This record gives sequence, structure tokens and C-alpha cells, in this order.
Amino acid sequence: MPKGRGKNAKVKEETKRERMVEVASRVKVASEVKNASRVKEDMHMSTIKQPEASVAIQVLPDVEGEDVIRVVDEVIAYIKSFGLNTYVGPFETTVEGDYETLMEIVKGCQEICIKAGAPSVKSYVKIFFNPEAGVWTIDKKISKHHL
Repeated sequence: MPKGRGKNAKVKEETKRERMVEVASRVKVASEVKNASRVKEDMHMSTIKQPEASVAIQVLPDVEGEDVIRVVDEVIAYIKSFGLNTYVGPFETTVEGDYETLMEIVKGCQEICIKAGAPSVKSYVKIFFNPEAGVWTIDKKISKHHL
């Protein structure tokens, strides 16, 4: 037996191998869980009709100070009243659904600002429209970032 390689060295080597097998096993299990989760998500998504459009809207009512928050809150309540999938961010609100309803919402947002006391309103609107294949959902795009 080579010098310095006694029983302890053999035990250490076996322990090292056992740990490597254990780690490899955990990695395999984690990979299988991740793949199963993807399959489940894909199956779930295939049973849900993709929305044909999504709209991100930012309204900038021409009001003073914190009145902006009050007016924007009224606009957000209006958007949510449609019952569509909605995501409120710090600078814009995103909503998904059918194109005609979304265009109605965009128009209504301007009117809500005026009714809430703003003499004018500026809006920035982003539209993603794909009537054949649908658009990626809000959840698909951002859920991985909000765990």
C-alpha cells in the first residue's frame, strides 16, 4: 500500500464518492421536477385560449400634485372593472383580452381622466395584436420574476 494511503484515505474516498452520487441524484430529481412543471404549464396553457391582444397604457392626467394618484387610481379601477387579466406596474397598466374590448378600454381611460377633473390627458399606449396565434400572456412573460 502506498505511503499515506491507509484505511482513513480509503474511507474518505468512499465518502467522497457517496456525496457525489447523492448530489447527482438531487440534481436529477430537481431537473425532473422542473421538467414536470414545464409539462404541466404547457398542458395548462394548451387548454386556455390565448388572448388575441395585450395593451399597456400609461395615462398622464394634467392635474396638480397628488391628484395624479387619485385620477390614475380611478382609471385603474375602470380597467379592472372589465374583469380581464390585468397587471398594474409603477408606470403603466397592462391588460389582455380581445382587441375590440381593449380599444374600448383605451378610449374609456381618456374619458375617465376628464370626468375625474383633468382638463387634458396624455397617454402612452403599447398594443400587441395577434388575432391568429394570440399573444404571450402577462403570466408567461413576468411570473418567473415575481416568485
